[in-house]
Amino acid sequence: DVVPGAVVRGRVLDGSDWRPIQGALVWIGDQEAVRTDASGRYELARVLPGDVLVEAQWKPPTARRRAPPRRGQRRVTLAPGDAHDGVDVRIDP
Repeated sequence: DVVPGAVVRGRVLDGSDWRPIQGALVWIGDQEAVRTDASGRYELARVLPGDVLVEAQWKPPTARRRAPPRRGQRRVTLAPGDAHDGVDVRIDP
């Protein structure tokens, strides 16, 4: 059986002040990552349904070259063919 993929939409937010983060990478599993827009929004399409982990990473422009990127994640359960809005991910300070 062919299972329709889900769509996941949300924002990436700075965990210290809750502001949207532009340019963060967001992905689920082995799926290709997308970058957030100026409002911190992202959209991942054709995601296999089930329990998934939405991951995000961002390196502040003021960070030192060798500093590791900041990361965040959120677990969500996706239903086949549904659009899941408001799946926000907070990047740890």
